[in-house]
Amino acid sequence: MKYISYRESTIDEKTRKIHNQQYIKKQLIQQKEYFDNMFKNIDETIYLDEEQRKIVLTDENNVMIIAGAGSGKTTTITAKINYLIEKQKIKDNEIMLISFTNKAVEELIQRINKDFKHNITIQTFHKFGYEMIKNNTTPAPKILSDNYNIIKEYIEKKLINNKKKLKKFIDFYTYYFDITEEVLILNNLEKYNKYKNKQKYATLKQKIEYIKTKEQESQNKNKTIKNEYTQTTEETLIANYLYINNIEYEYKKTYEYINDYKPDFTILYQNKIYYIEQFNINEKNKFKYINNIKKIRKIHKKHNTKLIEIYEENIIEQLSKKLQENKIITQKKSVTEIFNKLIIEKQDTTYKNFIHFCKTYISLFKSKGYTQKDFNKLNTKTKRKKIFIDFIKELYKYYQYKLYRTNQIDYDDMINKANKIIEKQEKPKLKYKYIIIDEYQDISNSRFKLIKNISEKINSKIIVVGDDWQCIYSFAASNINLFTQFKKNVDYCEILRITKTYRNSQQLIDIAGKFIQQNKNQIKKELKSNKMQKEPIKILTYKKNEKQRKTIEAIEYLIKKYGPQKNILILGRYTFDKNKIIDNKIIIEKEGTIIYKKQPQIKINYMTIHSSKGLGYDNVILINASDEKLGFPSKIKTDPILEDLMTNDRTIRYSEERRLFYVALTRTKNEIIIITPKSNASKFVTEIKKYKNKK
Repeated sequence: MKYISYRESTIDEKTRKIHNQQYIKKQLIQQKEYFDNMFKNIDETIYLDEEQRKIVLTDENNVMIIAGAGSGKTTTITAKINYLIEKQKIKDNEIMLISFTNKAVEELIQRINKDFKHNITIQTFHKFGYEMIKNNTTPAPKILSDNYNIIKEYIEKKLINNKKKLKKFIDFYTYYFDITEEVLILNNLEKYNKYKNKQKYATLKQKIEYIKTKEQESQNKNKTIKNEYTQTTEETLIANYLYINNIEYEYKKTYEYINDYKPDFTILYQNKIYYIEQFNINEKNKFKYINNIKKIRKIHKKHNTKLIEIYEENIIEQLSKKLQENKIITQKKSVTEIFNKLIIEKQDTTYKNFIHFCKTYISLFKSKGYTQKDFNKLNTKTKRKKIFIDFIKELYKYYQYKLYRTNQIDYDDMINKANKIIEKQEKPKLKYKYIIIDEYQDISNSRFKLIKNISEKINSKIIVVGDDWQCIYSFAASNINLFTQFKKNVDYCEILRITKTYRNSQQLIDIAGKFIQQNKNQIKKELKSNKMQKEPIKILTYKKNEKQRKTIEAIEYLIKKYGPQKNILILGRYTFDKNKIIDNKIIIEKEGTIIYKKQPQIKINYMTIHSSKGLGYDNVILINASDEKLGFPSKIKTDPILEDLMTNDRTIRYSEERRLFYVALTRTKNEIIIITPKSNASKFVTEIKKYKNKK
């Protein structure tokens, strides 16, 4: 008697399912001693529960394992591989286990190949893809570690020779490329936070009149002689337009008749003075500002001065029209002159961020499995998107050409080119009977396509393991729909669950589960735990400048209750959140570890929530639970241009931030203490209070 998979079945489906149920029931009895003792020589505390044993015995063509946080996912994968090799006599080289990071791969190698003395293939997607390319390409391509310089070279050496394309680039860069917050998050959010909050938005005029000093080089790349910074991006657009069109202006100059009134812009043209006021008004807020507008109009009418009003929509078009109406003639500077001063001479932070923006776009584009011809089907409904797509299309062509000429591939090519090789081969020379994918919730379109093509070509069985509640990498091209709709994407799938968590208490997972399942698109789960904790989530509120004191209070509480031998994880939404509690007096950081000087023996680590995924600590403190732009949930909006290439779950507001909050809640083995401001607590904290209070 053996398990009959869907593809090999010659009997009707109902009979097949009954047969497999009986087979598993019988094997649970026959293999009981084997399962009971599987981890005895490795870790006596590990014991396979019935759900895990059924997963090990299920031998379907496609198996999806939905695993809760802290439920023993790695243990289940290890047990499955042990059983295949030891009981089903599958050879080591017939099993491939893929995960997403080198760290995860190292941990799996330790557990499976070293602890259990197996020799299966365990690698990242990129390693697998590159090995396939090397084995099928002569000479083997080199890996391009960073594409920054190719993009820079295209802009500075290729683009400059085409005036028409150069003009479009300048238009996008000056009018439409407001500092791209999502890209800056990935590259250097700490510097960005200082720049944005303290310096606001630098105008093009400031950037071009920039003079370097040693202090500026080390601290702020965008400060100018006049120290002229606008208060809004809309004002920046106006300032840039005026500068490019040779119209002299002064920003926030005191009105000649009233000392405490400073119009946005003062223009002197042919001995006449004009004043520009920009109002951020739309249908929702027009009544709020109408009295202010009337007041400003009254001032200019009284003193017989010329007021030009600009509103929220189509700012440049409005400004151009109003200048013409007032017979103010624009004379554009040459695009080459602007380009040389703005880009070649300056090489400032905004320019570097633009290159990073292009890098991110190219990576997301490739992760979708797109090629040059796919630019034609992208969204170009707005002028901003159209200008950028026209630019990036040419950049991409140049970028791919440079890779080809130098025999290089980037990391996304490792997946896409490997897939092309598989598609061309009638029978790929791969021996894998089983392909197991760990952390499947992080899968991208291109990775899924590669694995599916391999499975179909060599008839290997696919086992995917993951948790859609912990899908937090859409900015890196993960597609949650490939997890939640896995069954639709394969011919047949058996869905199994690991619902018992060994990390969290029942009380914690009840609260965390209610929170995450407010999103109706998340797969429903009822997690169970034998651990009981009366109050696993505590909320400490603080007033202004009290965050560090409350954090110390939380640390002292945990030490007193659990003892100095228990470790503590401090979590932040961003890397720089730790700076709000580290003062180098009471709390210091040394070699990546947080030291509480009153009790330096306590093991305290700081991590971002993204970095903590997959880890468990005795106790956790979450320090950035505020309701603000750089709080939690983060209110930083992804650039719409990048968003078109990402999977957007709009079934509930802040869907991915909710999953990130769930990850934060479930890192603790005992308690999590959330530090939140009294005046503007995180919406997530307000929400879980309701679940905490329900008995």
